[in-house]
Amino acid sequence: MDLHEHRAVTLIELMVVIIIIGVVLAFGIPMYQNVVQKAREKTVKNCLLLIKDAQEIYLDDNSHYFPDAGGIPMPGLTNINNNLNLAIIGDFAYYSCTSSAWNLYSCTGTYPQPPASAQWCCKVTESASPVCYTGACP
Repeated sequence: MDLHEHRAVTLIELMVVIIIIGVVLAFGIPMYQNVVQKAREKTVKNCLLLIKDAQEIYLDDNSHYFPDAGGIPMPGLTNINNNLNLAIIGDFAYYSCTSSAWNLYSCTGTYPQPPASAQWCCKVTESASPVCYTGACP
């Protein structure tokens, strides 16, 4: 046997490897996207639990929930962080709070997904834990 003899890869072998990689990617990418979405939902739920706890402290100090009653939404994480003394970082979700009475509030965290028409939303109120929905908040 000659030590300088090389065996070349055939076209069939190369095609089989490419097909195997394609099958692995076909199953792997959707699973990865699902894991990423669940992680983001968990992050938003945890942030909303922080907001819920901060709302209780705000109620004790001010005799009403943030924002003041009137149904005017207070969008933006900066308003929520400043008024509730939080330091939530909203790197992928948008947060807002509304209050329709001194003792009622609702805060949401939404994340627009590609395509632009799809989104999911997590919502917390004064009497419930955060719940996530596919699409706009009810």
